[in-house]
Amino acid sequence: SAYQPVADAAARMRNEELYHYRHSSAWLRRLGLGTAESNRRMQAALDVLWPLAGQLFSPQPGDALLNVEGYWPDLNELRQAWSGVVIPALEEAGLGETASAAGPDDRRVHSAHLDTLLADMQMVARADEEAVW
Repeated sequence: SAYQPVADAAARMRNEELYHYRHSSAWLRRLGLGTAESNRRMQAALDVLWPLAGQLFSPQPGDALLNVEGYWPDLNELRQAWSGVVIPALEEAGLGETASAAGPDDRRVHSAHLDTLLADMQMVARADEEAVW
């Protein structure tokens, strides 16, 4: 990013993201190449969640201006870079994209699991209604 605070934050996050990438890649291979059952379950999860992945690259208001100013990457380039990492990793793990790769454009469409996750993550914040976060 041309905006220094964003560039600084991205540099700090890079090492953390590398850790998560390595960890998730290892589990992707273990489960995809493990047993027939683990592969079946991984592919079933991928079939459900893959159509939602495109939402990561849905344009939002102001994205074009941020891109022109050099503050934000081009979403098409970002998607190509992401696909260049994710697709080979899936193939290496014996998994594949689903035929229904096109998902909803609306970023408010989520899997059924989000409600449970949000309830767990918001439990502490909701425990004390007078707390200021």
